[in-house]
Amino acid sequence: MTAWLCRPGKKNKNCALDVSIIVLLQAIALAYGAYILYQQKPKLLVLVLDQFYIVTEKDLTKPLSPSIASNLPRYKNGPYIAQVPIKFKGKKANALSPLTSDLSHLAFVPDPFQRISKAFLPTYLIPDKTTHPDQANAVTDIRLPITGRNVRGTVTLDGETLEITTIALDDF
Repeated sequence: MTAWLCRPGKKNKNCALDVSIIVLLQAIALAYGAYILYQQKPKLLVLVLDQFYIVTEKDLTKPLSPSIASNLPRYKNGPYIAQVPIKFKGKKANALSPLTSDLSHLAFVPDPFQRISKAFLPTYLIPDKTTHPDQANAVTDIRLPITGRNVRGTVTLDGETLEITTIALDDF
């Protein structure tokens, strides 16, 4: 493009103006692309009931407070890992159970994010070693689906520590 604009018969003053306009447009495009990438970077991996959701900064109605963020673990120095504390009664959750990928309703929960705890996991997810005593020392992983705007996959949790061991995303 520069070679086309700065042809031999053109004055250097006009050529410099054309090149500076091209450089300016390229810098604006680079800044816009960096902003879009930053905006789509996962901020949280949130466990709601039995599924993880990828939450970006844009999805949050208010910024994640530093006091909450300091209590949450991170996945490989990336997004924070959190759980929405929904109490289970047997195998059914309370009225918040029919959740979709739209997490905007969490803005009304006073303290929506906390560390992952077995107290808020459905009972069918927690490995029961009492029914299988021969597997008492076996490592049990919990596999849960993960959903984002344009991505799906599987998260593997360590059954004992409830730490994320792997995230496998599907290709579209």
